[in-house]
Amino acid sequence: MLSKLITLSALILASAPALGQSDACNVAFRCSKEFKPTVCEIGDAGIAVSGNNNCLATAKAYQVMCKLDFNTADYPLTCQDKPQLSCPVFVPPAPHFCEDGTIVIGKGADGCQLPPRCIRD
Repeated sequence: MLSKLITLSALILASAPALGQSDACNVAFRCSKEFKPTVCEIGDAGIAVSGNNNCLATAKAYQVMCKLDFNTADYPLTCQDKPQLSCPVFVPPAPHFCEDGTIVIGKGADGCQLPPRCIRD
């Protein structure tokens, strides 16, 4: 399933054709509490901003654009849902797994939990 591509800047511009950068910086966002992680890319600037939903990600992106004095016409926002991770599930270690050490549980580069390790002193 393809992620929806949403450009809030296009929606705002469609409702107010003469919207400029200062107007975009003053837009009030009313964001839902829906949790659907979204990432917005700011034009060709190589900047990506994440949020818990499209509205929050877009609001954060506009804050970044305004701080950097980016013009919304030159740097349009492209927002899309982040793919959900499919992480493995680990069972707890055996009761005597690490009696003479410390159990360490870390995260991998993909954000998933790694299996428990025993670090012995």
